Amino acid sequence: MKTTYFLSFLLALSFWSCKNEAPANKQQNSMEHLENMLNQLTDEQTGRVKPNEARIYLDSVRQFVVNYPDAEQCPQQLYKAAEVARSIQDYSKALAFYVQIEKDFPKYEKAPKALFMQAFIYGEDLNNEVKAKELYEAFIAKYPNDDFVDDAQILIETMGKTDEEIFESLGKE
Repeated sequence: MKTTYFLSFLLALSFWSCKNEAPANKQQNSMEHLENMLNQLTDEQTGRVKPNEARIYLDSVRQFVVNYPDAEQCPQQLYKAAEVARSIQDYSKALAFYVQIEKDFPKYEKAPKALFMQAFIYGEDLNNEVKAKELYEAFIAKYPNDDFVDDAQILIETMGKTDEEIFESLGKE
């Protein structure tokens, strides 16, 4: 009888340990899958990102963050996804990834750049200077010592100016 209880206990313990190990393995497998996908996004002949594969990658990153919101790799994966989205000109997804980094991972080392990139996308890619200026100013206020503050200030100063006007103003300085 004692042997039966002991064997039952060992069996239950082994099921419990396997059950607890499975999510970690799934998370690791998901990370490896994302890295493999990322490494296969570029067409070897043209050097360009393959749009269809990129969209699948972006969806996979989104699902990874939903499945493992506390994984330490989340902000890095979101940042990579934002860059990929911008490279295929899917600006709404790029913005969504950058916003999520800033909102959910404010201590991530690239959180300041995520805010800067939101402003940059609005200004350079979407030609929304009002929103870009608002975000550049928020960036400067929130991260006054960041390396990109000077860039943000220059981008604000040159908004709405033609290349000729910018060159002319540089000549005066």
